Amino acid sequence: KAHLPRWMESLAAPGANGLHFLAEDLTGSRPAESTRRLSKAQLLFQEGEVPPGIYRVMRGSFRLFKAGPDGQEQILDLALPGALLGLRAVAASEPYSASACAREDSTVLFIEGEHFMTMIEEKPGMARAVMAQVGRQLREARQEILERNVSSVASRLAHWLLHIEALYHAQGTPIRVSGQELASMVGAAYETVSRQISAFKEAGLIERS
Repeated sequence: KAHLPRWMESLAAPGANGLHFLAEDLTGSRPAESTRRLSKAQLLFQEGEVPPGIYRVMRGSFRLFKAGPDGQEQILDLALPGALLGLRAVAASEPYSASACAREDSTVLFIEGEHFMTMIEEKPGMARAVMAQVGRQLREARQEILERNVSSVASRLAHWLLHIEALYHAQGTPIRVSGQELASMVGAAYETVSRQISAFKEAGLIERS
């Protein structure tokens, strides 16, 4: 049986808690499901929109971001194959709190919201897994706000580099992140982030090629 990627083990957590979530739970030939292909830089959904359902990334990748008052993007996370987008919004019956944009040509499986909630009702283990995932997302959102307010650029950059490394090890393929994307994640100017990366290299903390 195919399981979700290892980097989603917080959602597909087998063991004592019984939070076992198979990939087959989110696929099938039902009318409530459809495949959608997006080109690079195409929006999947926008912050403030009412969610029609959730999306499972099948191929490619997305960036989740919020737009600041000046129009600048603040990247919140990257979504790779296996990720569920819009989960919290559908579970809470709230508008999307961020936008999702394809970083490359990508494919998603759309699952209509009512159909997804029916699956949860039919599978208690899946319901517990979803609640655990939503709770984790809320905790991480609060932590991100705190870190952006009190931590240094060096600390925030280290956090994101470790996060990207974890995604790489779980995915098994290189994850290419541009300097501008990294600056948006850190919440600092590109030049500032570039200088800090050089400082990490000089201190022997990272390798750069």
